[in-house]
Amino acid sequence: KLAFSNEAEASEEEIERACQLLNSFGVVGLLFAIIGFIVGLTLMLQDLSYPERLGPCMAVVSTNLYYGVLLRFLCYWATIRIKNRMLIDN
Repeated sequence: KLAFSNEAEASEEEIERACQLLNSFGVVGLLFAIIGFIVGLTLMLQDLSYPERLGPCMAVVSTNLYYGVLLRFLCYWATIRIKNRMLIDN
């Protein structure tokens, strides 16, 4: 049985589980972003006496935050689309 395909209908319970999984995945992405932010900030604060080393540390900070927020947004967007499709089909 293929999930969310035209040949197979997903039950409301399966749809709710998929939305919960996507929500959890997005939250974990944000948590990893916060961990990466803390690691990058720690590296940056260790090397304040060497200004040429600040750039790579700032890149770690900003890249982790960017990908964490992007992952959370995509998971939220997918959840909304799934719920809207469920409302339209019913």
